[in-house]
Amino acid sequence: MRKHSVSIGSMVVILSLFCWCTVGPSHAATTSGSLSQDEIWTGLIEITGNVTVPSGYVLRVEPGTVVRFASNAGLHIYGRFEATGTADSPISFTSSPASPNKGIWSGIYFYDSSLDMSVIDHAVIEYASRGVWCGSAHPGIRNTLLSNNVIGIYLSASSSAITGCTIKDSRDHGIYVEGNSSPQITNNDIVQSNHGIYVAGYWYGSPGQGTPVIRNNIIRGMSAAAST
Repeated sequence: MRKHSVSIGSMVVILSLFCWCTVGPSHAATTSGSLSQDEIWTGLIEITGNVTVPSGYVLRVEPGTVVRFASNAGLHIYGRFEATGTADSPISFTSSPASPNKGIWSGIYFYDSSLDMSVIDHAVIEYASRGVWCGSAHPGIRNTLLSNNVIGIYLSASSSAITGCTIKDSRDHGIYVEGNSSPQITNNDIVQSNHGIYVAGYWYGSPGQGTPVIRNNIIRGMSAAAST
């Protein structure tokens, strides 16, 4: 029987190559300022100031992640944002202060350079000024609880699809629509707000007007259920 020997030096080289191939560089979550590379958030993330996702970058938030925002902080999306939780492990966007008021943090903001494939699905967004704000941006918002915000969802020149959401206890509006928006707002439950769905300044058929589709929503417990 022939015996094969491996030198200590060869073993070190092999192990070094194995480690280099399987372990990537670590990068802590950006908790204030702009991302400098794509990031994946998981676990507990404490946001201390405004965080920006620049155009060309991706921020992915894993199921079960809790993102807590300091007063007046917010998340500003110019690139791609993927927050896809599950029914059993939703993603939470909430306030750092233990006894928050509505509007204590600013919210999640999508701008016109953000990618339309951005999505919020199976999440909880609470205590923000604007739970989600879309300005000439069109992310999908699905199966999400928006609770105790000043305005749940604010759409300006947006064609976002909003479906399967529960929006409750908003101080002003569950959903506010303005500025040539053509969203698909379907199968949502909107509870206990001043207005359920507020569509500002629309005259169907007028030049430059959007065509919102609002269908199969349950609106209850409002000061005014729907306004145009």
